[in-house]
Amino acid sequence: MTFSQIVISTNVFLALASHVALVIFFVGYWLRVPVILSLKDFLGRHMLGLALLVSLAGLGGSLFFSEVLGYEPCVLCWIGRIMLYPQILIIALAMYFKDRGAAKYLVGLSVLGGFVSLYHSYTQLGGRSFTPCTAEGGTCSILYIVEYGYITIPTMALTAFILILFFVWCGRNN
Repeated sequence: MTFSQIVISTNVFLALASHVALVIFFVGYWLRVPVILSLKDFLGRHMLGLALLVSLAGLGGSLFFSEVLGYEPCVLCWIGRIMLYPQILIIALAMYFKDRGAAKYLVGLSVLGGFVSLYHSYTQLGGRSFTPCTAEGGTCSILYIVEYGYITIPTMALTAFILILFFVWCGRNN
């Protein structure tokens, strides 16, 4: 297995593990499982650090895919990057100044980026496109990665945005 295959497999595994963990968490939260409630408090206390890790992983993954593997980012990928990359600076400054109020900016960027990633995933997996970047042609249509029938690069980006929103949600009362 090459280094590139290891990186791709790791990204896919982390996306899948995140999906499973989020489902388990929200079922446990809905059922009021004490360990899940304690976990929410822990995640909330470390909201900014965890969101920073996710955004740095998104930065590293996107740059690895485009600059190392040569996967050409499409217009929708660039819009997603525009929504993700500034979050690193926002989170770093918020951590430095101990400003948890910066979370509202993360929400705005993550919601917008999440919608773009969701739409991009939808078109890549066969949905009808409403933009010039279509599933019938152009770089948006190229499926560089498809694992488990649904995990693509836009799905991994969507996962990052959802995780950032999740950590902000966990920290809203801490």
